[in-house]
Amino acid sequence: MDLVRTPVIRVEASDITPKHNNFLSSEWWLVYLTAALAVFTLGLVIYTARLYRSSVQVGKDAAKTAREAMEFNEASIRPVIVPKIHDVSVLYPAKGSNTFPQGGPKLTFTWENYGQSAAFLLKADLVLRPHRDLPAEPDWSGATLRTDNNIIAPSSYKDDARTPIPLTPVAGTLDETKISQLNMKIDHGLRFFFYGRVVYEDTLGNTLVSGFAFKVFRDGSRHMRGGARYNYRRPATEIDMPVEAETSPLPSGETNAR
Repeated sequence: MDLVRTPVIRVEASDITPKHNNFLSSEWWLVYLTAALAVFTLGLVIYTARLYRSSVQVGKDAAKTAREAMEFNEASIRPVIVPKIHDVSVLYPAKGSNTFPQGGPKLTFTWENYGQSAAFLLKADLVLRPHRDLPAEPDWSGATLRTDNNIIAPSSYKDDARTPIPLTPVAGTLDETKISQLNMKIDHGLRFFFYGRVVYEDTLGNTLVSGFAFKVFRDGSRHMRGGARYNYRRPATEIDMPVEAETSPLPSGETNAR
């Protein structure tokens, strides 16, 4: 009787480590490279975003600088209108007297343009009054209104050929009694202040208002007074504009024919 032999399976120990545990294998190097590429890409995205924001800010700053330069250039050529006083010889009485010289009281002036472009005058409110000091706020009651529509050339302060404009004190502010009272109240005698506001357009289509105030001395000299309440230049508002003549609307279907 034959014996059946059972096969013997031999298992030999192996020192080979699975590749997934080998961090120096080619598969892990691929992981390392992929991760490095992802980090680099993320850094590139962040840098690009920062570069974009920086470029946008540079563009905004350049636009702001250009705008400010344009505004500065426009402001530098705009007209600056100031009155130039020519004659005050009949504005004051002789010292110690309450009687004005013949033709007084009066001063004469011309409009001067200290800007680099022409000014188109629309209107001016002018006040010549005797005061101890200027009022805290300008008093326009009784002011002389002028609507000459003159064109004042640039740098016109160099030209004395134009006819001076006469200006007399506001009506009702002066008589011998008033002059005598003012002479007694004021240490150095009567004081005259000349102030006003002028509305004009420049060549760029801007409508502006310039204010001024001067203390006028017997010798014809003038000193600016009143601070920013009297001396300024600003854009005009509807209140500043001259009152235009009202026009009635034409009936339907009618047109102006000349």
